[in-house]
Amino acid sequence: PQLAIRPMLIGVQVAVLGTIAGLAVGFLVGNAFGSLLKSFQPLPEHRTPFQYDVYLQAAMLGIAIPIAASALPVWRALRVEPIEAIRTGHLAAKSGRLTGWTGRLRLPGSTTTQMPIRNVLRTPRRTALTAVGVGAAIIALVAVLGMLDSFGRTLEQANNEFTKGDADRVVVQLDTFYPDDSPVVLGISDAPAVGRIDAGLRLPATALAGEPADNVDLLIEFVDLDKAVWTPSVEGGTAVTSGDTPGVLLARKAADDLGAQAGDTVTLRHPIRTETGGFAITDTALVVTGIHANPIRTFAFLDIADSERFGLQGLVNVVQAYPVDDAARSDVQRAVFGLPGVTSSQPVARISEAIDEALDQFLSFLIVTAGAVLILALLIAFNATRITVEERRREHATMRAFGLPIRTVLGVVVKESAIIGVLATVIGLVGGVVFLQWMLTSLATTTIPDVGIDVYLSPTTILIAAIVGIASVAATPLLLVRRLRRMNLPGALRVVE
Repeated sequence: PQLAIRPMLIGVQVAVLGTIAGLAVGFLVGNAFGSLLKSFQPLPEHRTPFQYDVYLQAAMLGIAIPIAASALPVWRALRVEPIEAIRTGHLAAKSGRLTGWTGRLRLPGSTTTQMPIRNVLRTPRRTALTAVGVGAAIIALVAVLGMLDSFGRTLEQANNEFTKGDADRVVVQLDTFYPDDSPVVLGISDAPAVGRIDAGLRLPATALAGEPADNVDLLIEFVDLDKAVWTPSVEGGTAVTSGDTPGVLLARKAADDLGAQAGDTVTLRHPIRTETGGFAITDTALVVTGIHANPIRTFAFLDIADSERFGLQGLVNVVQAYPVDDAARSDVQRAVFGLPGVTSSQPVARISEAIDEALDQFLSFLIVTAGAVLILALLIAFNATRITVEERRREHATMRAFGLPIRTVLGVVVKESAIIGVLATVIGLVGGVVFLQWMLTSLATTTIPDVGIDVYLSPTTILIAAIVGIASVAATPLLLVRRLRRMNLPGALRVVE
């Protein structure tokens, strides 16, 4: 127990200093988040009191985890017999069972070429711990950058679907239901800046699930799937109905939440127009004829011919207006907004921009987090390589004593670090994808449940992970050239008995 005091005190020292540094960085990152929040929500007053309970929990974890991690190697060291501990050359890495197995393998290349691989194999525990340490930072980096990639790709998919066909298309919302040949609709069609219109319907609805809490709110849009300029892209199934049951196109997210797929039947609770001209609420069974490409689960589409089943045959309350060749979307907005019966005129591109602006707030917080995690990953990579170089100090001194130049010794260290970096990168990418999947299925589902986000890693994220895991780890020994060059060879090779 007395022998354990000194190394455990070192662990306590590392834990305390690391916790203080972590709390300071957390405070700075919190201030950055606060500045972003103030820019997004310009309220008269922002109160950001210091959260003592949160910082106390972080401090307790920051101290407890390093101390627990220090206890294991100390316990192993105390089990070593004193005669083994003072044996000559005890600082050198010992051979294990894996070394004996791999020692019989014939590797190509010279001794210095084989040495990095032999060093990695003869100390599998240290190699694994170093790779896991660097890989843990890469996991966090990949997860955060993967969130940015996944959100960015989702926004791009939504924008492409909204602006498909004509990015200047303007959605004109009417104040009530009008016949498709009424003066209100004809007035929009005859506007000077309008070249063509497609009239349709929009109705609110609720897709019923097994549990009421799992019901999905929808906005049903009736579109002429055969003649309209803009029709939803169908990824699964077809947009053609069959039999006497009307068909509906659902978003992938809505279909997954309802446990449905193309060919299944879902029940929608929606308003229906009665014979007296009023409205009632009814339930209708519809066949899921396909999955449309919009990642937002709120949107659902039916063919305009099925409006008869809703008591709305020949009626419209929304018009898709397309500008003439020499007109812009703003011209269409101004031309139709003052017409009777028009309540709003919104370009479809503006809908996508509004979604971008809403999600940009979330992405801004991820960018700040990604920067902090990137710095952490680089620091872990540098520290792990520095420890490796220090532990191999005697070996490097032996190589120099036999006349090998600095560049050869450094090349061995760089190759060994690169191998560990490759292992760390693989761990980081695999673990990052798993962690990202968990974040998207748990956190994103509760924060933005109406958006279906798929796991996606861009080539840039993979490249950054490779740079942090391979390039930075392999290049870290270059920062220690001065230490190798100024090494005291007699002092490093001295044997103490």
